Amino acid sequence: MIATPSPSSGGGSGLAGIRGAQDLGGWTSTNNHSGLKCRPRRGPGQLDSRSGQLRRRIAIGNVPNQGVRAPYVNGTEGGAPQAQRAISSREPAAATTNQLADLFERAVPVQTPVVSDIGTPSTRVVASGASAGLRAPALRAPARAPGGRSPPGGRLEELLGSYLSRGHRGRPRPVLLCPGPVLLSAHVMRAVRNTNIGHREPEFSQLLLESAAMLKPVVGIGSADSSYRIAFITGSGTAANEAVLASVGAIGPTLVVSNGEFGERLLATARRHNRDVRELRFAWQEAIDLEKVAEELERRQYHLVVVVHHETSTGMLNPIAAIARLAHRHGALIAVDAISSIGAEVIAVEEWGIDVLTGASGKALSAMPGVGIVVVKGSVLEQSASMPAGPQYLNLHTHCGYMRDHAQTPNTPAVHVFVSLHASLEESTLQGMARVRGVIHARALFARERLTQMGLEYADYPGTNSSVLTCVLLPEYLSFEHLARHLKTRGIVVYNGKGALTDRMFQIGHIGALRKNDTRDALRQVQAVMRQGTQATARPLQFVATERSTRSIS
Repeated sequence: MIATPSPSSGGGSGLAGIRGAQDLGGWTSTNNHSGLKCRPRRGPGQLDSRSGQLRRRIAIGNVPNQGVRAPYVNGTEGGAPQAQRAISSREPAAATTNQLADLFERAVPVQTPVVSDIGTPSTRVVASGASAGLRAPALRAPARAPGGRSPPGGRLEELLGSYLSRGHRGRPRPVLLCPGPVLLSAHVMRAVRNTNIGHREPEFSQLLLESAAMLKPVVGIGSADSSYRIAFITGSGTAANEAVLASVGAIGPTLVVSNGEFGERLLATARRHNRDVRELRFAWQEAIDLEKVAEELERRQYHLVVVVHHETSTGMLNPIAAIARLAHRHGALIAVDAISSIGAEVIAVEEWGIDVLTGASGKALSAMPGVGIVVVKGSVLEQSASMPAGPQYLNLHTHCGYMRDHAQTPNTPAVHVFVSLHASLEESTLQGMARVRGVIHARALFARERLTQMGLEYADYPGTNSSVLTCVLLPEYLSFEHLARHLKTRGIVVYNGKGALTDRMFQIGHIGALRKNDTRDALRQVQAVMRQGTQATARPLQFVATERSTRSIS
């Protein structure tokens, strides 16, 4: 018979004509009349096997007590068994990389049924077949060529392992002070790490339904019988915007109201799908003049008015409720880009009368980037149903139809990104949206107060300041490149200004799973860079203790 090698034997195999039982490095091999059997001794890194080869089982993880839950294949509910810890980040980088490579190269489906949970513990769905998990051979130590050198391809694995497997060992903890992507909470990361489900399984359909239900209070949909539909699109917020402009925005005259970079992006997208598009442009950092909007709507009949809620390039909030009233008064629909504001600013879709709203997962909703969100009235969809076929992938009618009829997406979604969105919405629901917005607002106030004490000017718009980010004017003696390079060595990421504001300002974000002192520590590093600059130029740093900066960066 073929005796199964011990995991510590480096993958070596041997032939032995033996009868009865023989101890082989922790594995018991038995040869009897019924055939070959292998029963492992329960130890670290070992699991049961039903074949003559040592195999491991990759199981579906679980998020305890809430969210998307799925027990391990071997029935362990309380956490990962010891064998699955063998591929954790605590192992050496090179060994982990080789182990993962071995898994992906040699993994085969398991036909063992798996019982998975989603939502409440009472909701149980049985999944079987190849979707239940993977069963892979034992992980081997990396082979070495004569002389101790790595075999061909080993260098690539070492390079991958040096970054992916070691995590941030030996480096500062990353702090993303940018308006997206953002830091993920421990709950969101745990949900992503421990949840593996197929996108055509009932579990994923329920995940979509729960996500849509939890999203309604975030955007201000309170009535249970609301006529609004919610669709999720694998893609950035731009994908959601284009899906709207290629359907609702393609059947009549469209007016784009812009006062920043993202309003101008909406204009460019709208003109790709509609020849009859006009722009009402205001200067960056200039408040939208409602009288001019009313004049333009009186001058011509428009089918759709498009505007950005939070202009991320400047940090200004636009008066959506007032613009929506003007649009409806003149017989037009209104579509709102709320990609960076959803989850951080108050949005009242029903109260304000918004017809279409777009959002994204990877900003103030504090999930992974990659899910575009569309909230649209059913009556608006019906108006554009008779239009010629639009894009294949970004067809809003197709996405809304699949969500309504099947609780599904028409194409393969980025499942783990959807899981992260579901987990982040769970957190927001448990905390309450008022508290979530309050935390973000408090971070913004703290940062602006500290900036004033440091003598730095920032963009301040009385009554229309965003809580998402703060745009800070760079001192004349300090370049953004120098500042960003210094902050990056401390693990801190900030973004440059956009358009005409490039290299003249930088942005500090207040969203995501930031810790209590992240903003304070980052501003201390900014202050250290400023001191270096003032010492180099012999220009003293002045502190302003009480006065608030109200300067527009222009």
